[in-house]
Amino acid sequence: MRFSVICFILFGAVIFVLTFLVQLYQIPDSSMNPSLEIYQYTIFKRYFHTTPAPSRGDIILYQMSDSDVEKMGRVIALPLERMILEGGKLYLDKRNFEELEESSLAAINTGQENLWRQWWEMREGEYLVLEDNSFGKVTDFKNSIIKRDQIKGIFWFDINLTKIIPVLPSS
Repeated sequence: MRFSVICFILFGAVIFVLTFLVQLYQIPDSSMNPSLEIYQYTIFKRYFHTTPAPSRGDIILYQMSDSDVEKMGRVIALPLERMILEGGKLYLDKRNFEELEESSLAAINTGQENLWRQWWEMREGEYLVLEDNSFGKVTDFKNSIIKRDQIKGIFWFDINLTKIIPVLPSS
């Protein structure tokens, strides 16, 4: 009797946590390589507007504004920041991104050396979010800007099952 009550309480606690506090997400593509691998499972802390806002370098889960599709990306620019794309490099408030920590560099180098100078200023509640392997893809900031209410979660940790159970190639 006592064991079944404890199991019931634990089961209820797990359901509560999975429903309201965290979200399990499997990476569907190679968008976050090399930081996170395809098919890898990740755990996101659900984002509530009362919790601290994402910081630069955070990986977030967000919902596309025009659909129910969820995507993930790394926060590059924060609300009210100015940035410029020039000579294939992204600069923020006169500071070159290369000064930031190594883990964020993959999302910074755009590979667009031939682009004209392009300025952008973030509005209140807007974030510039890029995939880690966005090399050669950043030509327009508009498609990479998300609003605070689109954020579903902030990356907490990953579960790399592919190292435990290898993914077999499809035939």
